[in-house]
Amino acid sequence: SKNGAMVTAIDISEKMLTEARKKVPEVEFIHLSALEIDRLEANRFDRIIATLSFSELSGDELNLTLQQAEKLLKPDGLLVVADEIRAPKPWQRFLAACLRRPLALITFLATQQTTRALDGFGTRLERFGFSVVHRKEYLFGTMALIAAVKKGHNHEPFD
Repeated sequence: SKNGAMVTAIDISEKMLTEARKKVPEVEFIHLSALEIDRLEANRFDRIIATLSFSELSGDELNLTLQQAEKLLKPDGLLVVADEIRAPKPWQRFLAACLRRPLALITFLATQQTTRALDGFGTRLERFGFSVVHRKEYLFGTMALIAAVKKGHNHEPFD
């Protein structure tokens, strides 16, 4: 927003939105869950960015959210996801489990929520009308930054 972009931020937590409004009052904030984004008009956004949110959804919730994200994006729109993924190699999954279990317990005790590493996310994106144009993995393959464009549309290289 500081560079002139019109930004809309969506969160299920009114407390988080209240804090965010204090920091960036020029942003439009909407109190919705991911499952309520169908209330927004189609072809509204150039970009949708989801950070550590898709891993909090069940499989059915994720499917619905991706279906709606495809509708909300303009024809050349870009979906950017930064989230937990299922590590591809057994040794990476073992290491992730060793590190993740204590953190998952702390998260659950603090928030009463848990997360699930996204498995086969690229295939799921394809099924809901997206083509992956960029993917970079971090933390031994347990986190990823994935950019996907609506199928049938070209997009300039992702930086």
